[in-house]
Amino acid sequence: PGPGGWGVVWVDDDRIVREAHGHEPQTTNNRMELRALIEAFQMLPADQEATLYSDSQLCVKTVNEWAAGWAARGWRRKTGPIANLELVQELYALARAHPKAKLTWIRAHDGSRWNEYADALAKSDKSAIVELPIPLGPNLVTPRGLVRLCIVVDGNRLRFDVIDTGIGLSAQAREQLFKPFSQ
Repeated sequence: PGPGGWGVVWVDDDRIVREAHGHEPQTTNNRMELRALIEAFQMLPADQEATLYSDSQLCVKTVNEWAAGWAARGWRRKTGPIANLELVQELYALARAHPKAKLTWIRAHDGSRWNEYADALAKSDKSAIVELPIPLGPNLVTPRGLVRLCIVVDGNRLRFDVIDTGIGLSAQAREQLFKPFSQ
């Protein structure tokens, strides 16, 4: 237990429709993963056809495999109590209220653009996310001319990350962007 955050991004046709994030001073990783999915389902209209992705196998299996059996047994597991029961019940109810939404597991930290973006949002209560116009040179200009930069407070250090939102920032442009910070 300790401080933690959650982040959600709704993307349609590779464009951000909506995003949200939050932070709790005393929590667990599993509670934050459950909270993120609750917030994601709450963003969607009940009849929305969508695929929701989570990098928490535990949360995905909870909704897709285990919760129906627990509910049928009066919210009891065969092997003991259900951790974070109030969040599990809320998430399961929301998933059932969105019959056209599918929950799918995605591997964490594998470079998946929007999963990395949601992860950066989860950390953003201890960070600053700003959009800055940054001249990248004639061969390095992004389609919008903007870069989303996440400044993360990490102990006594600052870490700078570019959140790749599909704007076409090349590895060469990233290197040029961070050159002033690495000197």
